[in-house]
Amino acid sequence: MLIDCVKWPKTTIYGEILNVIFLGSFTGRFFVPLLLLCLMACSERGSTNTEALPLVELHSAVMAVPPPGLHTGAVYFVLRNNSDQTLIVNHIHSPISDHIEVHRNYYEEGLMKMRPVPHVSVVAGGKMRFEPGGYHLMVFDMSPTPEIGSSFELTIEFENGITATGIVVAKRLAQ
Repeated sequence: MLIDCVKWPKTTIYGEILNVIFLGSFTGRFFVPLLLLCLMACSERGSTNTEALPLVELHSAVMAVPPPGLHTGAVYFVLRNNSDQTLIVNHIHSPISDHIEVHRNYYEEGLMKMRPVPHVSVVAGGKMRFEPGGYHLMVFDMSPTPEIGSSFELTIEFENGITATGIVVAKRLAQ
């Protein structure tokens, strides 16, 4: 057998690895340290990644650019709750407006209607889509009114003091 003719140093960790790979055996000298290194690399406690997910994420935020002369617009986004508790929206603010409300579209007697929603909650570990035809934000009295391609900051505060901030991009949305 060709492998039997290969001479590699069996006193190094590399020799031990080659023994295991090619011969299916090991001398045992480096097996325990090698096994410990593998377990540490795979375990969560041995991980050096200390970056945690934010408690709440606000992403994919877009605003439908209003027609010229109007200062009211709708904002759509996804809100993800990474915490272990239900979060209730308390306040929404942005530099472009002091008056932002959560609204919801619904059908009543065959007509599409829109109403403000006083309390919106996102369940623990869940996500909520703010999208056309459903929940969305209405931004009133914008100053300045965003133009296509511009962006602005949006912050959502929850009852327990947690906040989520995202960047909203103004776009012309397909109707």
